[in-house]
Amino acid sequence: MRDLFDQAKGGNHEAIGAFLDIFKPILYKSSIVNGYFNEDHFQELSIKLIYCIKTFQFANVSDITAYFH
Repeated sequence: MRDLFDQAKGGNHEAIGAFLDIFKPILYKSSIVNGYFNEDHFQELSIKLIYCIKTFQFANVSDITAYFH
């Protein structure tokens, strides 16, 4: 998943598409408004996901156990 994320962050269109496919059920569910699917919401959420991928920064921690303290 991290490798796919790094590729998507780097602008790889196939990796971005893969991320959209992975999160499609959540995006779809979040696009239901008053019991109906809203295409505009789906598109906006998809754009927001791509923006988040492009701007997210992992903390540079060499030892993951530092997160547990």
